[in-house]
Formats: sequence, structure tokens, C-alpha cells
Amino acid sequence: MIMALPLALFVRGFASLRQRKLNISTTQAHEIGAALLVMYCGGILSLLVMEVPAVPEWPNMAYNFIPLRFMYDMFSGRYAGEHAAALAKVLGGAALFVPLGFMLSLLWRGASWAKALLGAAALSLFVELCQLVMPYRIADIDDVIFASLGGFLGFCVYRLIKAEAVERFRVNKIKKLTNLRE
Repeated sequence: MIMALPLALFVRGFASLRQRKLNISTTQAHEIGAALLVMYCGGILSLLVMEVPAVPEWPNMAYNFIPLRFMYDMFSGRYAGEHAAALAKVLGGAALFVPLGFMLSLLWRGASWAKALLGAAALSLFVELCQLVMPYRIADIDDVIFASLGGFLGFCVYRLIKAEAVERFRVNKIKKLTNLRE
């Protein structure tokens, strides 16, 4: 995430120019939250460039397009003795995207569970499509499913702690009052 800091500053610089042009003001908290969101996404995408060999005990496959196949294999005993690693894959995949669902809900006015779920699904789908062509990676539709679940859980966390403090992260539009002379 720290390596994504220059990207976050670059993106937020362009966003602030656009906001000035549209006469939109933001708070410091919103700017920090938006920069953290960009850094988080950069951190997720940095996982793509790290070449980590697949777990050798699991079947050598480059992709899985069958929804919940991994779960079926896990519970049918295909990964005997590897239940902890398989469970970590499932729970870790969901937990990795909880912050995304939370931050999207926090920063996006009119946020809903569907937007948080779709945002997490879109980022996860992008990652999985990139993994199709990368060595040592397995593109798995289950990862998209669990990431979407994580985005939804992030929205649920947002709804649980939603308070007046949350509003300081949102963008406030400034309306100019003009006198119309007839």
C-alpha cells in the first residue's frame, strides 16, 4: 500500500482539479479516505506482480470457471489434511475485500449493498482475468464470489457503525447563490 502512495497523490490531484472546476468542496477526512481507497486498490493490484507458486498439494490448474467447485472439493475430502489452508483461502478471500466494501460505502453518497458488492466483484474479476495469463497463478471464479461477499460484509460493517462522524468523509457540494435581475 505504501508503494501506491504516489499513485494515490496523483489520482487525488486530478480529482481535486475536477472538483475545483465543478465547484465541489471536500473535507480533509474525505481526501484521506479517498487516498486510502486508492492505496488499498494499489495494494490489491500489487498482489498480481508477486509470483507465488500455487500450493503443490492442490491440483495443478490454471483456472476454475465452475462456481463453488473449490468448496465442493474442500468438503468432499479432496484436500485431506489441507482444510486449514483451504479455509484460509475462503475466509481470506472474503476478508481481503471487506475494507473495499466499507470504504466504497463510506465515500460514495447513495451507497448501497449492491454497489459495494459490485465494486468488490469488479476489482476481483479484474484480478482474476489478469491471473489467467500469469504463471504461478490460478484464476478462480470462487475468488470473485468470496470477494463479492467480502464487499457486502464491508457494507454491513458500514451500516453497523454509521453515525454522524461518517458524514465528514463525504463530499459536500457548494451552491452559489446568484442574484437574478430582471
